[in-house]
Amino acid sequence: MKKGLIFVICFLGFVCTNVFGQTYKYDSVITLEGVFISAIADAAITSDEKPHKYTALKLNKPISVLCKSDDQYCETEDGVMLLQLVLKDAEWSKYKKLKGKKVKVQGTLFHSDNGNHFTSVLLDVSSITH
Repeated sequence: MKKGLIFVICFLGFVCTNVFGQTYKYDSVITLEGVFISAIADAAITSDEKPHKYTALKLNKPISVLCKSDDQYCETEDGVMLLQLVLKDAEWSKYKKLKGKKVKVQGTLFHSDNGNHFTSVLLDVSSITH
């Protein structure tokens, strides 16, 4: 009986790790791997009636993002696979050159808080490596 219970616990731990992946906290500097893409916002359109596109990182594995314990307005997110990117000029040119390619991106995660944010979690990018 004990062996069966231990097996079930280990199996569930393995499944949850593969479904939700690594866990991070908002406002911490992290490094993630994925592919740069130009994503299309679900319901947003531009002034010329075209779908709105935004810079994004499609992750290799899903992640979970946890709140700080003292933040009552924060939302924990599980199974995150797509992050909208906040890019400065230097990172913008690297994004253009590396779009569609595997990259490592360092930055800080934060939760969406306005209509210009198209994913639940965003990444404020500080560096990009190929």
